[in-house]
Amino acid sequence: MTDILHDKREIESIWYEPDGEYTVGSNGITKIEVYGEHSECCLRPWFKLWRNHVFLIRVNGCQLAGIRYKVE
Repeated sequence: MTDILHDKREIESIWYEPDGEYTVGSNGITKIEVYGEHSECCLRPWFKLWRNHVFLIRVNGCQLAGIRYKVE
């Protein structure tokens, strides 16, 4: 299994508590990508969300309950 920051699969959706979800193809979301930001002792995963190919919001990976990857 690959850690989240090195996983090359395309992300289809992310979920956060209690009932939130961002999904590619819904509400204009065109892409979700993960990247690392420095914290005190390691890189912490964050997610960039793009709407109509324009950067929209960043979501802290610590707030997520799940990730769905695109099935090929």
